Amino acid sequence: MANKTPKVTVLTPCYNAAPYIDRLLGSVLSQSYDNIEMIVIDDGSTDNSAEIIKSYVERFKERGYTLDYVYQKNQGQSAAINHGLKLVKGTYLVWPDADDFYSDNTSIEQMAKLLTDSDRSVSTVRVQYTRIDGTTMNTIGYWGVDSTTKYKTDLFEDYLFNNINSTWVVPGGYMVKMDL
Repeated sequence: MANKTPKVTVLTPCYNAAPYIDRLLGSVLSQSYDNIEMIVIDDGSTDNSAEIIKSYVERFKERGYTLDYVYQKNQGQSAAINHGLKLVKGTYLVWPDADDFYSDNTSIEQMAKLLTDSDRSVSTVRVQYTRIDGTTMNTIGYWGVDSTTKYKTDLFEDYLFNNINSTWVVPGGYMVKMDL
């Protein structure tokens, strides 16, 4: 029987991410949401990123997810994302960088629920984002929702006009409806 939960695609560009890609993959694998495809575009890594990513393929499959590893000659992060966008099959999309991770195992579920429950006037949702020191794992600061931005509805306009007081652009912190 086909899964009726909208598919979420997690698209990640990767370049020499061996020190931290494991953390991202593990955090996606532990999500409570039941319909995830992950696509990692390796942008010509020269470290052992490929081996680490490939070691997760079977674990994703056992979880009911998919993990696709795609290698390309180094062309930069934008080219990697553009390549990956052509492969997306999900209804919704998130795009964490290889050094990001989800600290809450319901992050994807919460964002997908908000989009599923919304009408066509809503195309993007975002989460509270915590910035940490990658070595010590200590919190450095937060980007996110406060009383003035919690229900902000004109996120696209903020990006378009570079209104940095009410937006923050953090990979993986946004989920979009692909058809919008």
